[in-house]
Amino acid sequence: MKRALTKISTTGVLCFAVLTTTPLNNAIAAKISPMTFTVAVPGIGSSNLLPRANTCDGASASPALTFTGVPKSAKSITVIMHGIPGPARPGETEPSTHVYWTLYNLPVTTKVINQGSTGGGLIGHNFKDNNLAYTPPCSQGPGLKQYTITAYALKSAISLTPSAATRDSLLNAMAPITLATSTLNLNYERAS
Repeated sequence: MKRALTKISTTGVLCFAVLTTTPLNNAIAAKISPMTFTVAVPGIGSSNLLPRANTCDGASASPALTFTGVPKSAKSITVIMHGIPGPARPGETEPSTHVYWTLYNLPVTTKVINQGSTGGGLIGHNFKDNNLAYTPPCSQGPGLKQYTITAYALKSAISLTPSAATRDSLLNAMAPITLATSTLNLNYERAS
């Protein structure tokens, strides 16, 4: 710790002030610095493996999520889960982005979404059957696949109806109102 001794004289009274360049302790610094907005899947640890229960090999349930560090000025949260699948399926000319979950207008007070829940938000379209629901990853072909969950903290709610809420329409609506984003990449490999 570095200290500087400064002599201050005020109307005949001699005072000394000790100035320090030591950083604030962690508890004080945490109260001053804002937390980083983060989305996470509880219990995955450092493996970043998508739980089997969230795929077509398991319960086909939407993932459990946690949110921390939501900006104080945020008014809603949106979650989009997508991935680039393996080889093209019959009828597809090339692999395209598959959107598994579009969940929007979540209250900013949301800290946890339980597996299979909407957390009080609205659900938009998925890619598979264009339903307003979560559709689980069910990739074809061997090898590890990556699935991306992105959370957006927004300045306001989104005025789209669920029937109009696709990944593209949500991204367009969010562009001018996004305060912070958090991205989580998860991996999954289907058993052969």
